[in-house]
Amino acid sequence: MNLKLNSPRLFGFLMMALCLIAPLHGQAVREAQTNGITAMRNGEWAKAQGIWKQATDSFDGRALTLFGPKFGSFWYNRGFCELRLGMFSDAMNSFKVCYEKYRNGKGGENESINLYHKKCLLYWGHAAKGAGEWEVAVQKYKKFLTERDPSRDKYDPGVFQINMAICNYKLRKIAEGNKYLENSLANKARLRTSNKQVMLGFHALVEAVISKNDEAALLDFISKNREHIKLEPFEAFEFSPLFMKLAMDAKGAGMMRGSFELYALVPSTIAAIDDVKARLRMVGRHERLIRDNSKLVQKGVLKADLETLEEAQSSGQLNEIYAFLNTAVMHEEDGNIRGAYAVYEQLEAYFPNAMILRKGKPFAMREKNLYNLVRTSSMLGEVLTTEKYGSRFLKAFPKSEYVEEVRRLTLSSLFWEGEYDKCIEVAETMIDKLPKPSEQHDICLFVLGGSKHYTGRFDEAQPLLDEHVSTYPKSKKHQRQAALYFQASNLYRLQYWTKSSAMLDSFLKTYPEASSNAYLPFALFDRANCHFAEEEYDEALVKMNRVETEFPVFSALESLFALKGNVLENTDKPEEAVESYKKALALSETKENNIVAGEALLYLVNILGQEKIGDQPNEKIADAIPYYDKFWQNYSESPYRAQIAVTGLSPMRAVNRAPEALEKLQGVIVDISKIQNSPGLEEAIGSYTEAYLKDHTEDELKEHYYNFRGVDSEDHATLALLRIAVIRVFEDRLGRATKANDTATMSSSTAMIKVLFGELKTAFDAKDLSNYILVSVGDFLRKTSSPRQAVSYYKEALSREDKSYRLPALFGLADVLGSGGKGEQAEAVKHLETVLSESDDNAEKEKALYRIVTISALAGDHEETMKRAREYLDDKNNKKNSADVRLLMAQANDKAGKAENAIALYGQIWATSPGYLKVAAPAMKRWMELLWVRNSADSKGAKDRQKAYELAWKWIDSTKGFVNKATESEQAAWESVQARVSEYEAHGDTKSMAEILEEKNN
Repeated sequence: MNLKLNSPRLFGFLMMALCLIAPLHGQAVREAQTNGITAMRNGEWAKAQGIWKQATDSFDGRALTLFGPKFGSFWYNRGFCELRLGMFSDAMNSFKVCYEKYRNGKGGENESINLYHKKCLLYWGHAAKGAGEWEVAVQKYKKFLTERDPSRDKYDPGVFQINMAICNYKLRKIAEGNKYLENSLANKARLRTSNKQVMLGFHALVEAVISKNDEAALLDFISKNREHIKLEPFEAFEFSPLFMKLAMDAKGAGMMRGSFELYALVPSTIAAIDDVKARLRMVGRHERLIRDNSKLVQKGVLKADLETLEEAQSSGQLNEIYAFLNTAVMHEEDGNIRGAYAVYEQLEAYFPNAMILRKGKPFAMREKNLYNLVRTSSMLGEVLTTEKYGSRFLKAFPKSEYVEEVRRLTLSSLFWEGEYDKCIEVAETMIDKLPKPSEQHDICLFVLGGSKHYTGRFDEAQPLLDEHVSTYPKSKKHQRQAALYFQASNLYRLQYWTKSSAMLDSFLKTYPEASSNAYLPFALFDRANCHFAEEEYDEALVKMNRVETEFPVFSALESLFALKGNVLENTDKPEEAVESYKKALALSETKENNIVAGEALLYLVNILGQEKIGDQPNEKIADAIPYYDKFWQNYSESPYRAQIAVTGLSPMRAVNRAPEALEKLQGVIVDISKIQNSPGLEEAIGSYTEAYLKDHTEDELKEHYYNFRGVDSEDHATLALLRIAVIRVFEDRLGRATKANDTATMSSSTAMIKVLFGELKTAFDAKDLSNYILVSVGDFLRKTSSPRQAVSYYKEALSREDKSYRLPALFGLADVLGSGGKGEQAEAVKHLETVLSESDDNAEKEKALYRIVTISALAGDHEETMKRAREYLDDKNNKKNSADVRLLMAQANDKAGKAENAIALYGQIWATSPGYLKVAAPAMKRWMELLWVRNSADSKGAKDRQKAYELAWKWIDSTKGFVNKATESEQAAWESVQARVSEYEAHGDTKSMAEILEEKNN
């Protein structure tokens, strides 16, 4: 059935129904309202929301008609509960219905009022804010301010301002948000804005700043509002986690300054404790909440806060520790090492017991902090500080994982500050304990090698530097560069000129720029020294001129001038050399470099005090005297005192001051004798001997040396050297007498030498002499007519625990035994093999190998002679005796029946060393003889006998100029070749040179 509304009967029915239903609905609504309000008052928000929802769902369809706008309160209360429950979308809808459907002035039989019609706009804004509908929230907040009834629609202006700020920040409208937040801060007391609300707004600001990468806005806000944001310590500690989070967020966004400012807001725990205690004293016995402007103070809360703070202090788990640590990290990331160091130092000074949470467990920070102090102070070059904190760390944490790194950093700092002795002390205790390869071993090895280089322990430094260069090619750049320079320079100090030169050239090529190579002038100077040692004078001058021009403030410029003088003197430029020496002297005196000053004075005395210039007497020899006197007046303790005492003898004699000069030299000898194993003593005695004999006889010298003033009677070493000097004088006299066939002098000299040797053996027990003197006496004796007397001295030196001079003693003993029988020769070779394998001196090794060759030849072991001779010749370092070795090798082949080899070797000898008659003459003679015997022809028809005769004749003709200056034995050898040439010339198998020349002329 279809009912029509315009039916009079139906209309009457509805009216009657409404009259019956309205009272029923009114009672249900009133009951729902009572129950809902009661639940809300009890904080039962979910229950209350259910009541209001049921009521609105049931009655909203006819509520406007039945109850009018007043029913809007149901929707308002429902929305309020939903807001409290976080049901923001539902709440927004509830407040919307309240505002839009239940407007005042509409519906109901009797006019009703919706008390929340305008206020629901405020809560609509709150719900929109909760739902993240920021634009809607701002719109509703503004609409509320415009429409509200001031007498009825009350609100919290502080919360309102903060919410408006937050919403604008969320919309990234930073300037708009700042207006609201700054207003709430400026009127904090009047608006009663809580700290929590302020921090919510500040949090939103930082998020917006980070999102827009607008650090300037944050810095500007903090600068303007610091006094409001930086809360009192008793309030601020609650927000420490927030400040630290925001600081970390800013750091993560690369806003370092902003992060620093945020960390600065973290309060000191100690300050907070003091502030809380002060507030407790202020409230006294009052237990209730007290408002102090915008600050809320309650005794119970303060007590709880104090307990929390004191617990944090006692446990070391302080909020500011995190701020300190993160600030330090940021300083380092920003390149501000000094800032980071300052933070770590504060932590050590004021928070040595600081703890942080790591994986939920407390972790003590001091170990890591001390390590950071060592690390950053090392980076800053604060050596004493690094040493202080490094020592403190190693003492407090001997088993720490950072121990080796701390030692490494401490070492590095010490080294670059020049504390080389300390470096050696520390590094030598570490080096064998470190894993290889490793960064710790890298720095330790570098520091140890570099320190030994700088302290002049070159022999010990070289293997360390070699190992570092080969093991750590990827060492830190500045360290690698330094190691390569030290390695090359150290070889120069050890006088391995060629090897050092190659390394220095490589170094200079690799690091040619002064801007990135602090060692450049030093490498150039070292290279100049190598050039000088190898007589490459022009190249040395090029290097030195470059240093002088490019590095006018070179720290060793005085030494460079001294070396330049040496070079100029050796290139026959004496006047320029003198000027260079004078520059060296003047600069070294200005810089108070007494070593170089003494060296320059020595060179000046030497060059100006020469007895002759060319073949003519030096007329200006007296010019050396002022420099000689200056040396003894100002630099008498110089290490060059022995040399200048010797060098000054000639000029002092020229100005009639010879006795004074001798007295100076005698004093030097006495001083040197007091230093055990001092080098130069024997040379000084030799020079004194030569000068003394110019005015005295050999017998007077003997008397003088037997009673040498100043030498202690217990100084057997020096007294023995003086006796040896006397023996040497009489040996020289014997030699001169022998040449002159002066039989009387020969007889007296031989007798004196025998007496002197007897006295030497009687006066000094070998056990009382040092190794140095034993070897010196042995070396002298083996070169006399009685070389076997040296054996006991060498053996005494070798028998001792002190192994100094062991290799020279072995060589000397082998040299003597090599002239003995088969057994002694075998022993000699064994000793020489030891010298070969253990010596680092190329000259010493060459001498030992040469002696092995001569002993093998003397023993008649032809195969061994050829083998060892080839070994000698194959080593390019061996040059001194190469011609002699070739002769021995040729003779060994000859005696072994290898005629063709012998012919080739003999031919090489006289062809390459024609003027060295000692070798060339016997080689030529035997070559001639072998060709004469072979008597064959070459591919061109040239016959051996004619070739032997012609080439020997030409050799005789070309070497006539050498004969007059040759020794008697060399002259005899040359003459034997000449005789063989004459013999072959007369033979019928040859055509004489006269005939050959005549044929050519025709």
